[in-house]
Amino acid sequence: MTCDIDLELPSDQLSEPLYLQVRELVLKRIVNGDWRPGDRLPPDRDLAAQLKINPVTLGKALNMLRDEGCLNRRQGRGTFIADPLVRPKIKESHSFESHGKLLFIGALDHSIRDYGSIIASGAQYQAHQCGYELESVPLEYVLYGNSKLIQDQHASGIILNATAFSGNEKIIDILKGTGLPILLPHGYQWDLNTSGFDLMLYVDHRQALLKAMQYLKQKGHCRCAYIGCGLFYLGYPSRKDLVTDAKKCGIEITEELIAEMEHFSPEDIDLAVDAVWKERPTAILCSMDAVALGAYAHFSILNLKIPEDISVIALGGNIGGEFLEPRLTVIDYNFFQLGKDAVDYLLRLVRQEELPERMIQTQIKLLERGSCRAL
Repeated sequence: MTCDIDLELPSDQLSEPLYLQVRELVLKRIVNGDWRPGDRLPPDRDLAAQLKINPVTLGKALNMLRDEGCLNRRQGRGTFIADPLVRPKIKESHSFESHGKLLFIGALDHSIRDYGSIIASGAQYQAHQCGYELESVPLEYVLYGNSKLIQDQHASGIILNATAFSGNEKIIDILKGTGLPILLPHGYQWDLNTSGFDLMLYVDHRQALLKAMQYLKQKGHCRCAYIGCGLFYLGYPSRKDLVTDAKKCGIEITEELIAEMEHFSPEDIDLAVDAVWKERPTAILCSMDAVALGAYAHFSILNLKIPEDISVIALGGNIGGEFLEPRLTVIDYNFFQLGKDAVDYLLRLVRQEELPERMIQTQIKLLERGSCRAL
């Protein structure tokens, strides 16, 4: 998709160099999610004309953003918004004075199922905007340490990117021993009580799946399948509950059209796709982008085309869905915004502000692309 060019330079920043004003304007569009990874910028001459600036000035601003990893130029194709997973830390044009340090602790996971990197990017940006340093610490290292070593970092608070707690994890005792406020940026609804941490942001996965089913119904699909993680993790006590929700949405998902997986290897996804395809659904709901990617690959082997032969929709909104052909339709959890929100709420804990509740539900939205067709 080509970015819109409804841009206007503010009139109250005349003391700042013009190229820095342009940089901040473009960066704001990227951070706010108006321009998403994979979107193409308009031609330089059109963008310069819209902003009423010299193309040389525009080029200086765009070169700065490319150096910072926010944009990339593809020979003969134009300039595109870059993937935040490979973006280095954004440098602000103004001087930075730190008000303190926050810790972002998460597992070392760079697989296609890793949303933590996107959450960390959002947290990094927002912490810097609020005048705080954000130090990322691998969870694996913390497990071999102790509370005192974390206290020695003189941090004000901790964001812990981990889920599915049983209550017996060593990390719980280590982090509680620091006496610092601890926030979970996402998790299952039992995680907060099980871990005993201070605050949690969460996505209502069941609501997300309902939103996906309602969308498929609007597109004319009546017989659909589900493949992905155990339904328990999405808020369904049993398969019958998903069957019932599907009926309420006006579509059919029988128990034979449900394939739950414990692991997400290509072989596991292939087996799940084969199991539900025997029932000939017109659409498949995937519990995450990585499962949808596996489904794309297996349908290709079966010589089936998306969306002509089968429609696919996923929960999550990882950045890779932008680059699939056709582009993947998703219920977007907006992980970058989750990271920003995590910092804002953690700083409220640091300031000891009173919060209305300890579990904060985050917003989701449909991103309609090209992987679902109308029947």
